[in-house]
Amino acid sequence: MSAFFSVVWQSLHKHFGTFLKTDLLRMVAIFPVIFTSMSYSLASADLSKNSEAKAANDAVMSVERFYAWYLNELELDRHPLTSDSSELKKFVSAARLRSLADQVSIEGSLDVDYFLQAQDYLEDWASNITASSLDNPANDKSVTVSVTLGHTESTRWHLIVVVMQNGDGWKLDEVKRSP
Repeated sequence: MSAFFSVVWQSLHKHFGTFLKTDLLRMVAIFPVIFTSMSYSLASADLSKNSEAKAANDAVMSVERFYAWYLNELELDRHPLTSDSSELKKFVSAARLRSLADQVSIEGSLDVDYFLQAQDYLEDWASNITASSLDNPANDKSVTVSVTLGHTESTRWHLIVVVMQNGDGWKLDEVKRSP
């Protein structure tokens, strides 16, 4: 068998001469560069996925913290939309706060609590808040979060919350009732 390869090599060398040797050497020399580039690309893809997962996780945690705080305020008979808004600014986008303020100034009050999409809340909501990301952001700028308030089937309330990333962290920008 080795005689066969020897004949093939001699034939190739005869027809292609040093061209074959030069190309083989180039291929051997360039292999580490190609391998390193491929490894770097794969590592970058993994880092990007980790970054997106972290962004989604941070957004979900921010939503959970907001609803824990917000429902606690309501239980203490404090209404965050009409009282001190400094704490609310930590959780809600400036654009959403302006929109709500404009709506209150025009209509006098809101028919429904914007953040709950309900007129009232149930007692078990504050101690039973679950949230999960519905999407994995490609740009780490916004995440859609599914929120469930309540423990039992009869008390569960479902919301869809869009949070936006800004310099201060994740802020609620839109809340809708989920069927």
